[in-house]
Formats: sequence, structure tokens, C-alpha cells
Amino acid sequence: MSAPPYMKLYVADYLGDTHHLSVVEHGAYMLLLMAMWRAGGSLPAADANLARLARCTPDQWAEIRDVILPFFRRRGGKITHKRIASEMAKYEDTSGKRSAAGKRGGRPKANENNVGGEAKAYAAESNSRHNQNQNQNQNQIEEEESGAQVLPFAEVGSEAASPKRGSRLKPDWRPAAELIAFAMREGFTEREADQMAERFRDYWTAAPGKSGVKLDWAATWRNWVRTEAARRPARRVAAGPRPDWCD
Repeated sequence: MSAPPYMKLYVADYLGDTHHLSVVEHGAYMLLLMAMWRAGGSLPAADANLARLARCTPDQWAEIRDVILPFFRRRGGKITHKRIASEMAKYEDTSGKRSAAGKRGGRPKANENNVGGEAKAYAAESNSRHNQNQNQNQNQIEEEESGAQVLPFAEVGSEAASPKRGSRLKPDWRPAAELIAFAMREGFTEREADQMAERFRDYWTAAPGKSGVKLDWAATWRNWVRTEAARRPARRVAAGPRPDWCD
């Protein structure tokens, strides 16, 4: 089994074992370690081969040979290294376990993913239908609240709306005379109706999203007026002097 493209370096251990090496010896030792890692854990022990891998001339290798080789173990015609052999064994053991697990669980995992994908697709479709039903129910509620009377566009002053699609209130909306008259029949003065219209316009033009879309703005105005009328305290008529002709 080939080694991975990386090699672990335990810095503290390395520096502790090599504190006595020179710069050249450090370089030769590290080059041999990397070559051994790539070769699968061992190298031919011939001096010519080791000198070539360590990027040394024969004379340079002869000078540092007795310092470098004690880090390795010689077995027959090859040299090995204790730490590299240990890391190589760990890597082979981990790779073997992952390969076996993949062969056992690959096909069930794929089936599981397929089932999960189908479940997610079904859930998404169900949510879509649920949201569509909610929107339809909301539209039905708004249509019921709007009432039967729908004033023309010129009277309401909002954007045209089809029976199935609402509109937002125009920023320059002002109530038509019939809408002011309705507010006055509910007990408001004309000035109070104008002030209420300003609050109505400011509220609905700033309403976010679908909350600011209505099918019938005239009906929305009437509901607003009725709510304001229900909230206001009852007016009291000031008592004047009793006429002389009263008993």
C-alpha cells in the first residue's frame, strides 16, 4: 500500500533527538526520512543510494554517515525507521478499516440517501400545498370582510383591483364624499373624519407585505370607522338652564 502524500512530523520529538546535528546533517536526515516514507517504509542500505537520496557527494556522505545511520535500523540490505514504521502501520490499519466499512455500508447508505431525498421532496410538496391552501383561505376571509359594496376606482382612490387580487393604498389617497358621510353618520364631525383619514392613509401605506393589500378599500375604511367609533368615549351633552315652561 502506498503512503499518503503527507508525513506527520512531531516537532518536539524531532528536535529533541536531533539537537546535536549540523545544518547539513539535518538536511540529509530529513531527506532520507521523506524518501523512506515515499518508498513505503524502507530504503536500500547501499551507501551510494543513501548519498544520492540525501543529496550528498560520496565524500560528504562519508563524513556524516556515522551520525545519520544510528537513527535507522538495518535489516539485511535495507534500513528502516521506528517512527516511520509505526505511522505507516497506523495509516494502513485506518485505510483498511475505512475501505471495509465503505464496502459494507456503501449500498445501504445510497438507499438511505435516496429515501431521505424522496422524503424531503414529499415534505416540500406538502408544505407548498399547505401554504397555497392558507393563502386561499386568507383571500376568502378578506373577501368576506370586504362586504358586498365595492365603490368604483374613482371614488375610492386606490389602485384598481380584480375580484381575486387586491391592491395597495395610494400614497395620495383621500376619502370620497360618500366615505366622509359614512364617518359622520357614525358620530364624527367632518374635521374628525379628515383627521381619521390621515391616520388611515399613513397606517396602510406603511403596512408591510401582504398586510397592506386589500380587495376593497371602501369596506376597509368602513371597518376602520366603526372600530374608532367603538373606542371613543360617549359624548355628554352639557346641561343648560331649565326653561321656564318646564314642569
